[in-house]
Amino acid sequence: MHDDLNAILIDAKTACRLLSVSRRTLHTLVKRDGLPTVKLSSGSRGGVRFRLIDLERWAAQRVRRGARQQAVAAEQVEGQDDGGGR
Repeated sequence: MHDDLNAILIDAKTACRLLSVSRRTLHTLVKRDGLPTVKLSSGSRGGVRFRLIDLERWAAQRVRRGARQQAVAAEQVEGQDDGGGR
């Protein structure tokens, strides 16, 4: 069966709880950071859900990105320590 058919959909309240963010932050993550959504209906009151697998992948990507940024920052600090003792 296709992955989309097996996807577990969750509402915004559950997504907030899983990501440990507020509703406002969740909205920002969708609009600014590209957190994937599934639109259930159109119109101003259209329902939006989140696929659990998308939240897991998105969060893992953010963790990896953060780890890379920390590694680069640590290298920069080490470089400053090596050259700063003159």
